[in-house]
Amino acid sequence: MKIHKNLLSIIPVLIVVGGFIYLVSLFTAIYPPLKKYPYTKSMVQLKKDLDHLSQTYHQISFDITDTTGGSENGYAYYITIKIKNSHKDNEYHIAYKQDDDWFSKKETNLHLIGAFDHYRKSGGYKLEDQDVKGLVNLFEKDFYNLMDSKNNTSP
Repeated sequence: MKIHKNLLSIIPVLIVVGGFIYLVSLFTAIYPPLKKYPYTKSMVQLKKDLDHLSQTYHQISFDITDTTGGSENGYAYYITIKIKNSHKDNEYHIAYKQDDDWFSKKETNLHLIGAFDHYRKSGGYKLEDQDVKGLVNLFEKDFYNLMDSKNNTSP
């Protein structure tokens, strides 16, 4: 009987300590964006622009990989952009935060949070990671400049 009482008093302590360790690991595992890029359209317009780019430039593809948040604090969308041809196989992870509803035109940013070169098996989530600075430059040339010049594709 004594063992059961001690065990029952330890379980809540273990749960609290485990929860604290989990929260600390979440905060320490997040890196700042590699770079931020202005984008002043809604998520609906962003999806239309991405569709247009992937139809126009067949080496570009994208997937909306996750959505987090809620109506109280806004939504964050995570998008994977792939640029693949005979000379490159690059992948970029983008975060897009929109505070208002999907149809607003509130000014916001695309956050480049990861860049990877699958041919060289390099890249990462920090500017110090191998080849990331060059991949950021390629992202701008191969994707963002096209997107920016097409910041146009939808009215």
